[in-house]
Amino acid sequence: CTACTGGQVPVNNVCQCPNGQGLFNGQCVACTGGTVNNNVCSCPTGSIVVGGVCTACTGGQVPVNNVCQCPNGQGLFNGQCVACTGGTVSNNQCSCPGGQVPINGACRCPDGTGMQNGVCTACNSNQTAVPAGSCTDCPPGQISNAQHTACVSCGVDQWENPTGTCTNCPPGQISNAQHTACVACTGNTIALNNQCQQCQNGGVANANHTGCSWVTSWSCNGWSSCSEPCGGGTQTCDSPVANGYSNPSPTTTGNNAPIPERSCNTQSCVVCHQSCEAGGYISGGACEDDVCLPGCTEGMACWGWNNCSTQRACNNHEPDLHTVWYPYGRDCSDNHGSPRYCFEPF
Repeated sequence: CTACTGGQVPVNNVCQCPNGQGLFNGQCVACTGGTVNNNVCSCPTGSIVVGGVCTACTGGQVPVNNVCQCPNGQGLFNGQCVACTGGTVSNNQCSCPGGQVPINGACRCPDGTGMQNGVCTACNSNQTAVPAGSCTDCPPGQISNAQHTACVSCGVDQWENPTGTCTNCPPGQISNAQHTACVACTGNTIALNNQCQQCQNGGVANANHTGCSWVTSWSCNGWSSCSEPCGGGTQTCDSPVANGYSNPSPTTTGNNAPIPERSCNTQSCVVCHQSCEAGGYISGGACEDDVCLPGCTEGMACWGWNNCSTQRACNNHEPDLHTVWYPYGRDCSDNHGSPRYCFEPF
């Protein structure tokens, strides 16, 4: 007599697995997901029986004696079968030395690292790990991206400092074209958008070249002559001196306060006296002419040698072309000589 094995039972003198089970590697197992033929459990291609359930192998593995394994020369890495050139396969796993990992079928240092003294070491901030497994310096003024897969330029107002990092330029300075150094703005310019820009419209750059200021008020060292002899004119500030400036602003556009002006000769203009020759003009609020040969008209007299006044007229004398009469005490005296200017009475 021979005993049935693997969980089988005698059925009509034949060892068979119980209903719903089939032999798999000499053991009666449930065959969920598979089929039982002639007392044998068969799973779909690429599957193994795990706990009575047909389970597909993953990551490129294949069934070997009901165990999922990678093909020869490959090992599992992160759940995938990969070539393991430069490493070793043990217990279906690929192992690389010195912190390397399988990349494209060969053991290499991970992204951002390079082989140094037999160990994968993180690259510096201004180095890339390209090609894989080596740290390569970026060109001056550039640093690597976060993955150390490419070099990128420093920002518009940054420079690459000696530690290999991008640093903002100090206030009032801009980076050079290569981003290897900062350059101070000079003269009447400020640092704006990584350019030294000129303050406009009379603006003045502050000492550290970060902002422009404009005059807020002026002092005058006198006034110009009046623009009009009467009827309202204008005087402008002579040699204006700035009294104060606005707070520096990071802009190049602004305006100074207007130069002060003031009104002058606001008295009304009068028509020239009829005794004056043609071409008379207004001066100091009185009527003046280049020449006034007839002197004072009847009923008027010269006042102070060159003004005619009805208030102190000399009615007992008639002026002629050679005599200009003027009051002297109670009498009118004459003045011989060149005719004087005649003015409209005040």
